[in-house]
Amino acid sequence: MITLLKIIIAFFMVSRVFSAELLYDVYGIQKFTTFELGENRKFLTYNNESIVLSNLGVNGVNECRGVIEVINGKSSSNLMCRYVEENGDYNFTQFYNQRGDIEEYGVQKFQFVYGTGRWEKLVGLWCKGAGSALPEGKYMWKGKCELPDDLFKEVKDYKKPE
Repeated sequence: MITLLKIIIAFFMVSRVFSAELLYDVYGIQKFTTFELGENRKFLTYNNESIVLSNLGVNGVNECRGVIEVINGKSSSNLMCRYVEENGDYNFTQFYNQRGDIEEYGVQKFQFVYGTGRWEKLVGLWCKGAGSALPEGKYMWKGKCELPDDLFKEVKDYKKPE
């Protein structure tokens, strides 16, 4: 647990390439269904539901579905998440990681692949996140997207047409 905490702290202290950061705090419940395929291989389906808080002043709910495969201690995953903000606009983000050490499971990269409203402006943007499992299937996760100041301001100040 201390190692994961060090990874999360280091993750957020990395030097910034862009001047603005979109930050997420996510809290939810997750469920894995595991298929053991011999001694060195596992196939897992993954589902979660969460609440999402951001530094945009916009909050919402999220759900993710996908698969994780572990072969000889190396994991790969492909997860798709659907986020819906309070005004009904939504986005899809994809978490796609290939053959990393299973110990690094909590650190991911993700990309905005579709969005409506303010989220349409972020399609194609790559971000990073780190999380930790908690008892009883709960988890917490933090995400960070680096982007230019003007884009951050445009997304933050977005007003949905009536």
